[in-house]
Amino acid sequence: MRAILSRHLLICLAYWLAGFASLQLAVPPGYTAPAFPPAGIALSALLIYGLRAWPAVCLGSLLVQISAAGPLIGTPGWNPLGPLVVPAGATLQAIAGALLARRLIGFPNALDTPRSVVLFLAVAAPISSLISPSIAIPALVWAGVIPPTEAVFNWWTWWTGDTLGVLIAAPLTFVLCGRPAAAWRPRRWGVVVPTAIALVLLALAYRQVMHWEDQRVESQFVRDAEHVADRVQKRLGVQLDVLLAIERLMAVSDDVTRDDFREYVGPWMQTHPGTQSLNWSPLVRHEERPDFEARMRAQGIAEFRILDRDASGRTFPASARAEYLPLTYVEPIASNRNALGLNPLSLPAAAEALARTRESGLPYATTGLRLVQESGSQQGVMIYRAVRDPATGATLGVI
Repeated sequence: MRAILSRHLLICLAYWLAGFASLQLAVPPGYTAPAFPPAGIALSALLIYGLRAWPAVCLGSLLVQISAAGPLIGTPGWNPLGPLVVPAGATLQAIAGALLARRLIGFPNALDTPRSVVLFLAVAAPISSLISPSIAIPALVWAGVIPPTEAVFNWWTWWTGDTLGVLIAAPLTFVLCGRPAAAWRPRRWGVVVPTAIALVLLALAYRQVMHWEDQRVESQFVRDAEHVADRVQKRLGVQLDVLLAIERLMAVSDDVTRDDFREYVGPWMQTHPGTQSLNWSPLVRHEERPDFEARMRAQGIAEFRILDRDASGRTFPASARAEYLPLTYVEPIASNRNALGLNPLSLPAAAEALARTRESGLPYATTGLRLVQESGSQQGVMIYRAVRDPATGATLGVI
C-alpha cells in the first residue's frame, strides 16, 4: 500500500511540475502551452501502472490549475469551474488513451517494432488528445474564462499541445519506468539526453521568438499611437480654427441673432460631426440679469433662466454673483436645448478654463466633465475662447 501511495505521489508531483513549467510558455491569448508534457506523463503512467493510477493524474492536473489560477482565486468574477473541469478532462483523456493503446498494440509493450511505434504515436496519441480540449474548452467558455471568439484557437492549441506532450514525455517516461525494464533500460541515454537537449533548445528558441513578437507588438502600438495622436492634433487644430472664426464674428458684429449664429456655424457642424455643440455665452452682469432673462423669454425661449449645476448634474436657478456667462446660442439646438441658460462659471472645471481664456484671450480646454446634454455618465471636454471688444479689450463673452 505504501509503495502504491508513493508511486501515485511521484506521478502527481511529476505531472504538476511539468504542467506548471509548460504553462509558462502559454501562447497568448491561449490558455495552454504549445507542448504539454503532462499529457504524456499521464498516459504512460496509466499504461505502466494500470488505470488505478488515475487519482494521481487528476490530483496533479488540479494542482496545475490551482497554481495557474492562484492570483485569481477569491477575486470578483473568479469561477471555480475551470479548475474542476480541466482535471476531469485530463483524467478521462489519459484513461481513454491507455485503453486505446492497449487495444491497438497491447501493454506491457517495448515499442520496438515500427507497427507498435506508429500505432502509439500516430494513432493513440492524437486521437486520445481530442478528449481533454473537447471537454475543457466549452466549460471554460461557459464559465467566462475564455472568450467565445478565442475558443477555436484555444481548442487547437490545447489539442496540439497535448499531442506533442505525449510524443515528448511518453518515451521519456517509458525509458525511465517502463516495463519490461530490461527492454527499456538500454535505451535510456539514447532517449533522455537528446530529448532533454531538444527541449531546452526548443524552450530557449520559443522564449526568443516571444521576445521578438513582444517587440513587434510594442513597435506597432507605438506607431498606431503616434498616428492617432497626429490625427487628434490635426482635428484639434481644425476645432481651434473654428473657434477663432466664430470669435472674430462675435467680436466685430454688433448684433448677431440666433438665426445668424445658426447659419454661420451650421456648415462647421456638418463637416465636423464629432463636435457636440458650438455655443455662445455673453457676459451678463448681476444687475443686467433680470432684463437679460426677460429678453431671452421674449425671443421665444419659454421659462429661460440662468442656471447653475451641482456635482450630481442637477440644474437650478443660478445663485447671485457679480457675473454670469449663460449659454445663449447653441447649435445644434435639438440635442442641446437642456444646456440653454447654463452658467459654466458654476462648474469648477469650466470656471478654471474660463478664467484662463479671459486672462489671455487664448483657447483653453477643461478637464473631463459630464455635459449637461448627456443623460448618462459619458464625459466630454469643452474648449473655451474669450471674445473681446476690439476697441477696449473688455470681455464680451465666450465661445
